[in-house]
Amino acid sequence: MKETRASFALLFFIIAAHIAYLLPQTNSSSEITQSYASTTCPGAIGDARSTNLLPSKGTLIRELSQPTAELRKNGQGSYSITKNPLFVNGTPTNVTQIQSKGNRWTAALTCADSSKTSWFVGGTANVTSQSKLVLVNSGLGDAIVDVTSFSENGPGATVPIPLNLLQRRLSE
Repeated sequence: MKETRASFALLFFIIAAHIAYLLPQTNSSSEITQSYASTTCPGAIGDARSTNLLPSKGTLIRELSQPTAELRKNGQGSYSITKNPLFVNGTPTNVTQIQSKGNRWTAALTCADSSKTSWFVGGTANVTSQSKLVLVNSGLGDAIVDVTSFSENGPGATVPIPLNLLQRRLSE
């Protein structure tokens, strides 16, 4: 009687194993991709000093002078840069940059995210006023930026400006 139970158990196990082997098997894989807002803060102009005010100590950053550098935590609420732009992983409204040059001038700006269209508005219409446009390519390839100036007479000619990978260009 015990041998019959053991034989039925063994037979049941063998049949279950064959059924499991013969049933169709499917392998499925899934890939999760997340996208975060990226922000680029320009480097300091000339010999000015520049400080970026970050939203938190855990904000991931990368200096754009090193194309292979990984994003890293700064560990502080601010980050000082010189000439090289700074790539910040976060929302642009949370990153502010302050530039100063001795006792001559101080400027503050909100670092901009990458978008198809951006507007740069000069500070004043005085004859002696000056503005600088800093273009930064923080992407993974070359880019062409079309710059169109506007005046009281409407749009002027569009000028294409090529930017290589991780290049910074200053236009006055």
